[in-house]
Parts: sequence; structure tokens; C-alpha cells
Amino acid sequence: MADFALQTADPLGLGSITNGPILVTSLRGGDRNEYAEVLGGTAQYILSARQVLRPIEEWAISYELLSGASFSVALGVAVNTDYLVTSVSGASTPDGYPTVNVVAMKPSAANKIKAYPNPVTFAMTGGFGVINKFAGTAALDFVSVNASVSMLSAEAMEETGGDFLVAGIYRYGFKLEWSGEAYGAITIPAGHVLTDEDDSQSRDGWRTFAKSSEGYLDAI
Repeated sequence: MADFALQTADPLGLGSITNGPILVTSLRGGDRNEYAEVLGGTAQYILSARQVLRPIEEWAISYELLSGASFSVALGVAVNTDYLVTSVSGASTPDGYPTVNVVAMKPSAANKIKAYPNPVTFAMTGGFGVINKFAGTAALDFVSVNASVSMLSAEAMEETGGDFLVAGIYRYGFKLEWSGEAYGAITIPAGHVLTDEDDSQSRDGWRTFAKSSEGYLDAI
């Protein structure tokens, strides 16, 4: 019989698949391999020449943050010994619990990860509605708040093995990208720069305001 619902524990060790308050709602992942290939003189591939490159596992995990949840994930350093977060985002709306989406990679060995010297974290709180505003404010209630972290990457490979060097996977240059929509004027988080804004009005709808911004998570 086919399996139904979640069967596998959170590989990052951050949430539970059975109950809250940090509830895993979906996970997907596995091996992500690419290969170097060679064509012979007869335009046929040479089987013995095929070489795996940069072998990793990649996992995408979604969470729902129920009341009492305190979610935090480190960026730039190993998570749960073997994993490195490559993408994280969060969202809050008035009609549900906050959600978080994380993508992480697992190299062939934990020592392939080079630790960022000043690790930063992405954190959210559980509870119903728009309770994670990331220091943004509005004159009237928020319709939604979203935040994500962008980062730069550097990778180095071994001379001959096709794999990453020890300490050859590095993430740095972390920025928080924020967006909010509200029924009143919005003030973006302190230290951010404005990237986009809208004032939306129609004859049969609410007037709403929206702003997007970005700010450094580890600046000098």
C-alpha cells in the first residue's frame, strides 16, 4: 500500500512531522548529481569516462508555526551537523499561521562546508495572524508580510575527485528582503533601503499600501 502523509523526520531537525509547535507540512529531497561526460570518435558516450561532479543531497522543507513556536535557523554554518541552508523565506497573513520554507544542501561530507565567521540567523515566532513583521510597521493593519534571505555563494572543487574541496562550500553576503502590504502607510524596517512601493485604490475595493525593502544582515 502506498504511504500517505509525512513518513520521514525533518532532516534539519527543526520541526516535527506529528505535532507542533514547529510543524513540518511538506518535505522533498534526495540526491542531486551531475556528471562529466565524454563522446568518443564514433559519437558514442564512453561509459568508463563518466565522472560524478559535486555530489549533494538537496531538501526543501516547509513549516507551519503554531502558537508557542520559536523558529530559528542558522545561515552560513552547518545545521544539524551535515546541512547548509541555501534559501529561507517566511510569510504571515491574517487568516493563518506563519509559514517558513527552507532549502538546504548536504554535501558528501560535513567538512566540505566552510563556516561563515559571523553566522546570522533567520527567526520567526508562531501564533495566528500577522505577528512576524520583521520590524516593519504600518499605520493600520497589515494584509501580509513576507521576508526572505538572499546570499552569495563560492564553491571550490578538488583537483581530481570531482567533489568539493574540504571547506570548499561557502555562503556569505546575507541580505534580508522584506515586503509588506497594509491598509495604512508603511514604514520599512530600520536600516533597510526602499526597493519598491505601491498605493493601490479602486472604486470597489480597499485602499492598500505596499512596500518592499532590503537590508544587510552582517554589514561593516
